[in-house]
Amino acid sequence: MERNTYRFILEKAQECLWNYPLRPPMVEPLPILNAQNRVLGEDLFAPYSLPPFDRSPLDGYALLGEDSLGASKKNPKVLTVVDRIPAGHIGRRELQAGECARIFTGAPIPLGANAVLRQEDTESAGETVRLLSEVTPGANISRAGEDVSAGEPILTRGTMIGPAELALLAALGVDPVPCYARPKVGILSTGDEIVALTSPLTPGKIFNSNMYLLAGYVSRDGGEPVLLGSVHDKVELIQARIQEGLAQADLIITTGGVSVGDYDVVKEVHHELGAKGLFTKLDIKPGTPMTASGLGEKLFIGLSGNPGAAAVTYELTVRTLLRNWAGRKDGQLSKVRARLTESFSKISNQRRFLRGRIEWVEGEYRLSFTGKQNPGVMKSLLDCNCLVEVPAQKRLLSDDWVEAILL
Repeated sequence: MERNTYRFILEKAQECLWNYPLRPPMVEPLPILNAQNRVLGEDLFAPYSLPPFDRSPLDGYALLGEDSLGASKKNPKVLTVVDRIPAGHIGRRELQAGECARIFTGAPIPLGANAVLRQEDTESAGETVRLLSEVTPGANISRAGEDVSAGEPILTRGTMIGPAELALLAALGVDPVPCYARPKVGILSTGDEIVALTSPLTPGKIFNSNMYLLAGYVSRDGGEPVLLGSVHDKVELIQARIQEGLAQADLIITTGGVSVGDYDVVKEVHHELGAKGLFTKLDIKPGTPMTASGLGEKLFIGLSGNPGAAAVTYELTVRTLLRNWAGRKDGQLSKVRARLTESFSKISNQRRFLRGRIEWVEGEYRLSFTGKQNPGVMKSLLDCNCLVEVPAQKRLLSDDWVEAILL
């Protein structure tokens, strides 16, 4: 990948990160309840049919449909009740002509029966039952395999497991469930001004919010955050903390220390660790001072210390990287066209990505901005469900049609 020491084109940075050869996650067997919100690690095939036997979908009488021909309220047919079959039990014997079995929802169809007449169309009379309606052969029977046939593919590798998937797996007796292990991602905040939430907030200090922002994103996207806390802007301190993180994680994300000031030392740390620089600086705002380096199957990403900028660049680059790495199918960014409900008049010499909220209104997507767009602002992330690009040297006007990236 060609290196640009000034501003790397966003799309090239995306390609560089999304194709980086990180170590693939292992597949681990998980108890079925622990598989919720995990990614399936193998294609699965049905070990059984669903339902596994012909069964009744209602309460009524299992019989030979031919025995009901001509039955009506005025001319009922009478059959002998020779069996009673609740759900979970099987018939005691094969039915003969003129016989029927009382049957309940979910119970197996007995041998000799080819239809079920619903209870509402009968009148019980002790050991006999009067049929008040005809039922055609094959009616009111849920056939074995009508939902799932034994051997058919049921779920494919990369499927995110939710309640419906859990139910299907349980119905087929699949436990444990083969899932991808969550890739571990180290998260480190840098800056002399940053303190832990357990520390007093003294003048000039701020709490370590970026670590929790990124931990939330990493968990959402299928990773397991490894919290490395915060360190001062010193090469040896940052390097030591990253080396601690490398013992647990293959991807290390830092915030802060990536701009051009005297205390912006993350790129130097990457170099000291022996990593090869992939790119420094992007052609976008916010988040221009983003950097990335690789060391074998390890990857280092440095994001801006400004939370708004860190969020935007994470969503544009790391989101897809991590989802793909975790084995998910929903890694690619989706775009839709939307109509703006307000203007953005500030012109920049770089592409800009604004935080917005998109909604479906009267047959079209409409997009509004979620508040201040400064890189250090966090509040505008609260209602943000999309990003909208503003081309360099352009402004956006209300009612303009724009392309929104869905988050």
